Amino acid sequence: MPEVFMVQGDRKPSVEATLTNCGDLTGASAKFIMIKPDGTVKVNSSAVISDPANKKVRYDWASGDTGEPGDFYGEFEITYADGTKQSFPAKPRTFTVHIRSEHG
Repeated sequence: MPEVFMVQGDRKPSVEATLTNCGDLTGASAKFIMIKPDGTVKVNSSAVISDPANKKVRYDWASGDTGEPGDFYGEFEITYADGTKQSFPAKPRTFTVHIRSEHG
């Protein structure tokens, strides 16, 4: 999974990942979840399956998502067409989002 570096308040670039060990993404939906080190959820929003055949997903930052500097943990949650869910990465705290202060 990616390691993402952002500046506080920025909304580009989007978070992109290629999933491994996942099922068929045809008809599936995706969410991006970003969690503070204390376990508080900072972001829980719809993501895009940008290329189902190649297992690619993307999250386009929304206003306020990167407003707080710090280190966060990210994951993509896939809901397959049959209603089952799978989270990526399965290993906790391995997808890190670093947001530095705007002028720091």
